[in-house]
Amino acid sequence: MLRQFHFIIVGISLAAICGWVHAQDAATKPATTQPATIQTVWHLTDYLVGTADQIRDKLAHEVQRQAELRTKAKSEMDRLAVQVASAQKTAQVKLAQNADFLSLSESVKQAQAALDQARGSGTPDQRLAASSNYLALKQKLEKLQHDALFGAPDIAALQNDLQQQTRNFESAAVSIGRAEAWRRELLGALDNARMLMWPMSEKSVGVLRRVVPQKIVGKDSFEAIYTCKEIVHRGDIHEDIVTVDFKDHPVLVLVSGIDTSSMQVGKPVQLDTDAFQVIGTKLDPQLGEVRILSYAPGELDSMLKTIHKLDVGISKSDLDEFVKLAQRSKPDAKQWSGVVQLLAAFPREAPAKPGAAWTPAELNKVNELLRTQVPGDTMQVTFIARTANFQDDGTVSFVGTVQTPDGNVHDIVVNCPESYKDRAPHIKEGVRIQAKGLISKATLRDDGTLYIELSDGSF
Repeated sequence: MLRQFHFIIVGISLAAICGWVHAQDAATKPATTQPATIQTVWHLTDYLVGTADQIRDKLAHEVQRQAELRTKAKSEMDRLAVQVASAQKTAQVKLAQNADFLSLSESVKQAQAALDQARGSGTPDQRLAASSNYLALKQKLEKLQHDALFGAPDIAALQNDLQQQTRNFESAAVSIGRAEAWRRELLGALDNARMLMWPMSEKSVGVLRRVVPQKIVGKDSFEAIYTCKEIVHRGDIHEDIVTVDFKDHPVLVLVSGIDTSSMQVGKPVQLDTDAFQVIGTKLDPQLGEVRILSYAPGELDSMLKTIHKLDVGISKSDLDEFVKLAQRSKPDAKQWSGVVQLLAAFPREAPAKPGAAWTPAELNKVNELLRTQVPGDTMQVTFIARTANFQDDGTVSFVGTVQTPDGNVHDIVVNCPESYKDRAPHIKEGVRIQAKGLISKATLRDDGTLYIELSDGSF
């Protein structure tokens, strides 16, 4: 079965940055000549152009900006909370000296004593009258306290400001989630573009991304199954991201140069920021052909490690939650009953024969709508299961297909919580599953078929 992923065609150029380096006060101190330095300038997309540090900053800019707004809102919340507490403490002191408050407090005490006496020896009517009198006086006292602590103009203004900053703090989490989802999508496409592709020729350099260790050979080497991809079709391009169809080739690799102390046999390992070079092939009498790979520190490796860095003072687990929160927080979220209904919402610009290819203009228009309007919506869909994959974070991804009446076969990935891991081994290929989840990604390919990813899936 053909599958789909996104990648970016990466270009590289070298720029010699040299010349005069001026002293802090160029007007009064002479410039001094420094040795020429060479930095790698990467052309990843029309937007992501520059050194690795510059590209990292571009990728992280919006996450960083929203994180700073969130930090500022939290600081304001703390400051206002202190001011509110101080103002209420002052109001409480004044209230304790207020003649009306003191008189009413004494009346409440007397009413309480009368109620206690009536409960002990009074008639039902006396108990009812004493209870009503006590409750009425108590409510007056509570209103007086509330008005003093919350109704004063200065305190009310502070409370309103505190509530606004609290809303800013909470909404910033959603904004961070949207920005981080965009950053991760671009990074994923960039990583895909640098993967070692089929047929993994000798001297080729790239990343492995996800491998499953089969044997820990030594402290810096291991054998693993690597799913090597062969591109069989290049589809539409959206914002410099190319959608491609590919075929998987499981390849046994012997990898050296990577610390294996935390690896476990059978547990997937994500190696998005490590570059490797194919240095040869050997034929094992039992295992067959084995590709020999060695860690390849250099420009590609350094660039990947740099652009993946994100230092915004927020843990990865919190960022994961913010991304999910952003998907759930869509104010006008729709519910889709399947692929047919989703496709019907984005009709073609002109009538076309069944099976006719979509024009580039149609694809661009529909994919723009799918990218901007659909994520965060809910979809309920019945699909034919193909595989179930365990992710590094403990979640489970169920991969399958949906065939529509027009004969097209659409691909769907349903990402489910960790609680579904026990069910995965029982899902056999060809089983029909009805699932529901949030749409995290939807792409229309030029043959009219959809690729859909659902998060928080259930079935």
